[in-house]
Amino acid sequence: MQKLSLLLILCLAYACQSAPPQPQLDQKMAHHLRSIETPKRLLEIDLNGDGQKEKLALYANQEGLYWETVSGQRFDLPLEGPAKELLLWKNLGDLDGDGGEELAYLPNYEDNSSINHFQIVSWKKGWETPFRFEIREDQIKEDRPFVWAKGKDRFLFRFVNEQGLEEYQEAILDQTNGPDKSLPLEKRFVCNGDMVRLPAFSFKLKLTASAQKILDESPEELVLSILLHNEPSLPLAAEMQKYWDEDMEYLLLLQKEMQQKSTDFLVDDLELPRAALEACKSLDMQLDLNMYTARKTSENNLLSIDPLFDGLLKLRTKKIILKGRVI
Repeated sequence: MQKLSLLLILCLAYACQSAPPQPQLDQKMAHHLRSIETPKRLLEIDLNGDGQKEKLALYANQEGLYWETVSGQRFDLPLEGPAKELLLWKNLGDLDGDGGEELAYLPNYEDNSSINHFQIVSWKKGWETPFRFEIREDQIKEDRPFVWAKGKDRFLFRFVNEQGLEEYQEAILDQTNGPDKSLPLEKRFVCNGDMVRLPAFSFKLKLTASAQKILDESPEELVLSILLHNEPSLPLAAEMQKYWDEDMEYLLLLQKEMQQKSTDFLVDDLELPRAALEACKSLDMQLDLNMYTARKTSENNLLSIDPLFDGLLKLRTKKIILKGRVI
């Protein structure tokens, strides 16, 4: 009887225990489940820097966009708002030298704006965005390399600006470092042997009615004087001394004139020897533009025209209108 009582107590105790916990879905593991949907895009990338590329797929669902590896590892796409697609998705390679390759992407946000943000992220950096910039949808061209050149912590990209000209911009991943000229010249400019063709730029001259009348009703023409200079990289090599301007204390790289009747100017034929560019401290070449009349009808200059002093590489991104009047 005592044994039966003890057995009854044990049975009651077991029955009174709470039911064993049901298996819970590991949310972290669930986030890594392989998608059964068809990806929107695929690219190959070395995420962790082990030298092995794997396929990364782009998916879209009700929650938004996400990436997933073929092994089923999923990463939510860093976005600033609802987006159903990417206008650009590209492997940029290892930009910062940590072994892992960086991804560039351009979300098409669900708004009425044509301005979007070009963003760069890295798995090894926790999908943080070390660099982003605004870009219009019509500036994108998929038929050419978007990243034109890159170094350990910097790269160059190009697109078409509002004037229809190619625009170049250097992005420095580590903002503590200043820009330098370490990238190959062939990746920045069009090179032909020892000569380097500089980027083209354009501008318009707006004259007063009386000044325009001089051009329209006489043989008079306009002369554009172009002067390009820069700081030297010291010590200056002996063969580069010919570019040194003792009075101005800079390298006088180029002097050129062009003469025309039209008030619309396109400068697209500037060239420099490669050695002259390599002798510069940086590639931030300074451009001085001055204009005057060709003195076909008078020994004196007839027009007073605004000069322009700016960086050559900056001119490609600007809409320039200079003004002129009769002296």
